[in-house]
Amino acid sequence: MSVCAYSDASSVRVIISSPIFGGPAGPLIGVGSTVSVTFTVTGTSLVPTVTLFNGARTASTSNASSPYTFIYTLQAGDNGAIEYSVRAGLASAVTSVNFEDGDRTAGTSSL
Repeated sequence: MSVCAYSDASSVRVIISSPIFGGPAGPLIGVGSTVSVTFTVTGTSLVPTVTLFNGARTASTSNASSPYTFIYTLQAGDNGAIEYSVRAGLASAVTSVNFEDGDRTAGTSSL
């Protein structure tokens, strides 16, 4: 998957691509589990931002350049699809994309 934004005003083209997901084997993972996404960004040297759970949580990275690996440790109240919302670029050309980890879901079993 690849997403691109292009700005005529600045001739900046930002591309976010090639997500790779990490974390414990699913499908259901709980509090304290660490999940990750690694992806490539071209067209900007600014570090992107990554949120999860409709913007309620923020993932972190120690990478200063692409490819970026963002990690997040699940907390109480995190339930549902693990979807990473990525924003990258400059003010004149921001690209946003959602990557969903189809192998893992946050939550606890009621069994």
